[in-house]
Amino acid sequence: MPSVKLDRHSKITSNSSLVVPIDGTGADTHGGAWSVGNWICVDGTGFARWAATTISPQPSIGVVYKIWSNFLVVLTAGEIIVPGWNKTPGAEYFLDANGEMTTTPPTANGTIVQSLGVAIKQETFIININDYLEN
Repeated sequence: MPSVKLDRHSKITSNSSLVVPIDGTGADTHGGAWSVGNWICVDGTGFARWAATTISPQPSIGVVYKIWSNFLVVLTAGEIIVPGWNKTPGAEYFLDANGEMTTTPPTANGTIVQSLGVAIKQETFIININDYLEN
C-alpha cells in the first residue's frame, strides 16, 4: 500500500519511484555496499552513484528503498520508513559532503545545498527533494 504526503499545495500525492541499475558489483563510489536509506544520483552512463555535495558535485535524485540484484528501487518523493534512523521530528534535512543527511546545510565553497525533506518521526521521513544551490 503506497504512502501519501502533502505537497506544498496541501494535496495528497502518492510515492514516486524509479528503478536504477548499479554497475554489477553492488558497490557505490565509496566502495561500500548499497543499503536502504542511501541517497543516490545517476552518473553519465545511467548507473547509480552515491550522492554527495562535494564530488563533482552530485545532487541526489532519491533514496534507496529496495535492492534487487543489480538494481535499486529509488523513492524520489513520498514517505520512507527506515528502521534504525534516528531523525529529529520536524527537522529539515540536507545532503552532506558524505552523501548522508544533516540538519545543517553545507557552507563550504564548492559544495551544494540540497534539501531532501523533513522527518515526521525518528524513522519516518517525507522525501521532498529540491533543486540545489551552489556555495
